[in-house]
Amino acid sequence: MPEATIRFHAPTDPGTLRRLLSDPAFVAGNVPQVVGVEKTSETTARWTVQIKIGPMTRKSVYDGELVEATDTLVRFRATGPEATIEGTVSFAPAPSGGTEAELTLSMKGSGPLRAVLDAYLGKRVREDAEKFAKNVEARVGSSPPTTA
Repeated sequence: MPEATIRFHAPTDPGTLRRLLSDPAFVAGNVPQVVGVEKTSETTARWTVQIKIGPMTRKSVYDGELVEATDTLVRFRATGPEATIEGTVSFAPAPSGGTEAELTLSMKGSGPLRAVLDAYLGKRVREDAEKFAKNVEARVGSSPPTTA
């Protein structure tokens, strides 16, 4: 299963980051290939994922869910016809303010094209993890910090 782990700084307190990352629509909005999201409950959402491999582009619906949320960790998963995307974000207060976070993102192909998809996802997972972190940093930094 292709996987990447990166560290990033969120310009908000850990409680606010946990609250935001516990929202499956917020999480989906930070995943690079997600082009649409519909929240279906407090812990689930339908993600419209667009994958482009060479000349082929495919849109699919993935079922996104909050798997776990604690004071120091949030886990999410989205499952679709081509792949499963899983993420774990652990976090702690940063000495200089805000939150230090570590994201582990994994992607696993499924179906008859699994081998092709795993090769593609293996090349993308680090880039997608970095984009996810930058998106979170930007979105969290654009709203005033709140406490949970």
